[in-house]
Amino acid sequence: MMLRMSPGLEFEEVYGPFKDAVHMLYASGSMAEYAAAKPLAADPDTVWNYSSGTANIIARIVTDQAGGSLAGYHRFAREYLFNKIGAYSAVLEPDASGAFVGSSYMFATARDWARFGLFLKNKGVWNQENILPDGWMDYSLRPTPKAPLGEYGALFWLNAGEKANPDHRKFPSLPLDLYYCGGFNGQIVAVIPSRDLVVVRLGVTHDAPGAMRLLSGRSSTPLGKFNPCCLFFRPLPSPANLRPGGVIVRGLKGKRVSL
Repeated sequence: MMLRMSPGLEFEEVYGPFKDAVHMLYASGSMAEYAAAKPLAADPDTVWNYSSGTANIIARIVTDQAGGSLAGYHRFAREYLFNKIGAYSAVLEPDASGAFVGSSYMFATARDWARFGLFLKNKGVWNQENILPDGWMDYSLRPTPKAPLGEYGALFWLNAGEKANPDHRKFPSLPLDLYYCGGFNGQIVAVIPSRDLVVVRLGVTHDAPGAMRLLSGRSSTPLGKFNPCCLFFRPLPSPANLRPGGVIVRGLKGKRVSL
């Protein structure tokens, strides 16, 4: 229910003066407590409403399960994920209460975000180790019933389309199996399994939806107005793809390197 953004809590996901998202990020000691204190706007599991507040409630639960301390959650994230996939640059920032911020403030290099995308594409398996439980990614990529365009799973944005009409979807020119993590200013980690593709974009675009339209070829914004920090990743041919981080990187200028 919470993973699917359907707890029923009132929360306005608007980034402007006196709005919930901004107050939570910049004026609350505990982001999770701020979000959890919001009144119910609907019965749980009856309405889908994307909320960064819900992400921070989940993050607080994870922090508590990892020992409830800064040291505990840093150790948990590194030992159970980042170090295993070689994402050594990754940093999760905490709020003032010491819980990591689940909605925002994770920093990593483009290559480490690509490793994360490849980890997702491989359904949580890295170097023949099952880091995620069996079936977890299948569950995460199952559309949330109350999301009208099949645009959300469990903490991932999807492109599944309306249940009775898959052609009616957020990005019609992109494949149905696209899923992605989307940042506030158009940062993207997108995975398209049917194309064997991971896309990472770290550029800043104040019209964040325009960043995805750019990738889909449907943007009316001139390319020059986008920060062109965009890399496309495909697994290398065997046996190189057996090692963690074995991917080809192509930038907008066609440069090709290996991770």
